[in-house]
Amino acid sequence: MHPAQRLIMLFILRISALVAAMTFTSAIFAQAETSTGTMAVSATVATSCTMSATALDFEALDSDDNYAVSTVTVTCNGPVALPTLNIGTGTDGVGTNTTTSLRKMSNGPNRVPYTLSATVDGANIAADALRVLAVTTPTNSFSAELHGKITNSTDYQQGVYNDSVILTVTYTP
Repeated sequence: MHPAQRLIMLFILRISALVAAMTFTSAIFAQAETSTGTMAVSATVATSCTMSATALDFEALDSDDNYAVSTVTVTCNGPVALPTLNIGTGTDGVGTNTTTSLRKMSNGPNRVPYTLSATVDGANIAADALRVLAVTTPTNSFSAELHGKITNSTDYQQGVYNDSVILTVTYTP
């Protein structure tokens, strides 16, 4: 190769290397573009309440009147206005006659009547859906006691007796 051609070739190689270096350098110093926007975020929390009740356990009946108490607790995920606790029907021997005990525990065909009241030895809650508790200020937790009474009788047959009572809490979120 002729020295002049060699010199031209070397010059072309150096220019190519210089152009490549400039391209690389400009890529390093290029500014990134940005864009911003917004995203909507929302949620709905529905008011809900849970209810629990301790067992109304009369245990072994004796010759006197027998008493038991249950605590009903209602807990909500936020304050509710005017919650009420209603005592509904039992699974055995209920009706609407308020002059007799209509709540009865059963053991096969045998029954043991009992009464419920909002206070110890109070008035019998015999009518279905009777309001027991009314809270007047917004709250997220409340409780009430239900008092049970069995008037003893020699007519009760030996055995284990059971009943279930429907409890309903009504509230305004």
